[in-house]
Amino acid sequence: MFIDPSDFPVVRMDFDRPNSEGHDAFDIYESLLAREQLCRPVLAAIFVEPSRAKRPARKARAGVGRKSWGYPLTVASDRAALAMAERLLAGSSAADPDNHEVTA
Repeated sequence: MFIDPSDFPVVRMDFDRPNSEGHDAFDIYESLLAREQLCRPVLAAIFVEPSRAKRPARKARAGVGRKSWGYPLTVASDRAALAMAERLLAGSSAADPDNHEVTA
């Protein structure tokens, strides 16, 4: 799994790509959790699915993921995901990842 923390607190993860630096993904995740800046929990997981046709299938799994991981999951296009992340980080409830909406 590839993890890109360069835009922290937005962290991009790609399950289909290996980590280019050879670091274990879980070690990277642990180092992010250890940062002093990380004083609040994960706000949401926003899965980017470029294919509009595939988003509904990903949406169907979002509710199950919330039960497993304990935070909201949603599915969106790349542009919509970044906008949602910005709203969440700004403290806006307008992002509302709890509704598991598939965003265009």
